[in-house]
Amino acid sequence: MKSMTAVMIMTVLACAADPTAISTPTQPPLATVTPASPIDGISVSRLPGLPHAPFATAVDVNSAGYVVGYARDANGCDRILLWSPTGVPSDLGGCGQPYRISDNNVIVGSRTTAFVWTAATGFVDLGTLGGSWSIARDVNEIGWVVGSSATQDGGASGFLYTPSAGMRDLRSLTGLQSLDATAVNSRGQVLGRMPEGPFLWSETGGTSILPPLTRRYRRGAGFGLNDRGDVVGQDAISYLGDIWATAWLIGSSPMSLGTIGCAGITASLATSISNDRTIVGTSVDICGPFRSFIWRAETGIHELPIPPGDLSCGWPRVNRRGTLAAGTCSTAVVWRLR
Repeated sequence: MKSMTAVMIMTVLACAADPTAISTPTQPPLATVTPASPIDGISVSRLPGLPHAPFATAVDVNSAGYVVGYARDANGCDRILLWSPTGVPSDLGGCGQPYRISDNNVIVGSRTTAFVWTAATGFVDLGTLGGSWSIARDVNEIGWVVGSSATQDGGASGFLYTPSAGMRDLRSLTGLQSLDATAVNSRGQVLGRMPEGPFLWSETGGTSILPPLTRRYRRGAGFGLNDRGDVVGQDAISYLGDIWATAWLIGSSPMSLGTIGCAGITASLATSISNDRTIVGTSVDICGPFRSFIWRAETGIHELPIPPGDLSCGWPRVNRRGTLAAGTCSTAVVWRLR
């Protein structure tokens, strides 16, 4: 949980070096702080860990209900887990950090270097861009993988891995000094982040930098991408350090989703967006614990329910259909959204 605090309240990106290169809205729509109140019709269930590693973390869920995550054992090894749609965990072997599971049950993550896992092949190492580490952060249904890697010159960059071309440096593909690649969709659009903010790249559409939420304060980052090309993440709303969940929806100006909890210094981020534009994320304020939220156009932002006895939940992710989300409270959980 401490690492999420740092992610959400830190200045994630520097100010734009060339603001003339960014199209900005004249008056971005800003949301407000909403009191925390769970929305009706959503249920939450805990997922079991392993006998020797009972407390688990869930990081992603696919449309069929398979959940990927990990559980730390007594030796400090993060055992990579795959839960069935009925909630039965399987230990995939070895230590590492998974990040995503596709709808055809391909898992990606890092075991010092980026990996792809399937039931047929087991763990397959993807290598690096010449450095000592790499992280695979997302995968689509045709096997494209994106993430970040140390480079031969001692720096780091985002990468795109395809079965035909292997791992390629996003700097050479985009012409940008990319820091990371966070998502890839079924259309081959890659979401990344750089000092000038989040960007999208595709082989057919080239590179586009997403506009900031406000003209003056640019600290944006994109974390989630759906098959329409909608992006969610976070951006700054004031010089005081308020960084709120933000959506860049196709055909619209950037929109703040707001935050939940009490007024004061707040931070929120949207982690993922489904194809029907169900958005989930995490919010924190000066009053207390992390709160996981759901946002829909028809209902706005609301807190996701917390299991009995738990105080907080964080870093949820929604599947492509908008029916399930997975995250972590005191242990791994799944929310049924519909």
